[in-house]
Amino acid sequence: MVNKKGQGISISFIVVAAIAALVLVLVIAFATGGLGKFFSSIFQAGEGGQGGIEVSTAQARCKELCTAAVNGGYGAWNDSNYCWDQFGIDMSGDGVINSTTERFNCWEAPISERCTLTKTDAYGYGITCNHDNCGTPNGCPGTCCVGGVAYNPRDCEAIAGAKWKQDVSCP
Repeated sequence: MVNKKGQGISISFIVVAAIAALVLVLVIAFATGGLGKFFSSIFQAGEGGQGGIEVSTAQARCKELCTAAVNGGYGAWNDSNYCWDQFGIDMSGDGVINSTTERFNCWEAPISERCTLTKTDAYGYGITCNHDNCGTPNGCPGTCCVGGVAYNPRDCEAIAGAKWKQDVSCP
C-alpha cells in the first residue's frame, strides 16, 4: 500500500492564495481608477435611489460643491457640479423619489444652498456669478469688450457689438 499523506495542496495554502488574489485585484482596480467609479456609483445611488437622501446631507454636499465651483473660477462655473448635480429627496415620504418633483438643485428649496462668485475684472468692474448663470450659454459674465475697450458689465447688453470675454480682460 502506498502512503498518500502529504500529497496535494493544503487548505491553508488555498485560502492564502485566494486572499492574495483578491488583494491583487483590489490594488489593480484602485490604481486604474476602477474603485473610484465603483464607489461613485454607490454614492450617486444614495443621492437619487429609492429612498433619496436627507436635506442636511444634500446641504453639506452643496457647500462642498460651492467651494469647488468658486475655486474653479469663472471659466469653470457653468460646468461645475454645483450647477448640474441634483439630489433626490423623498418629500412625500413614500420611500420613492419622483424624478420630476423630488429632485433638487443646490439652490432650490428645500436645500437652499446659494453660492456666489464675485470678482473684480482688470478694469475695476465687479462681476458676480451665481446659480442664475448655471446652464446659460455664456456661463458667468466676464468683461464687456467693445473694440478692445472695457465697459461696465451691467451695460454690456445695451452696447451694440459688445462681447463677453471670460478671461476678464480685453485684447
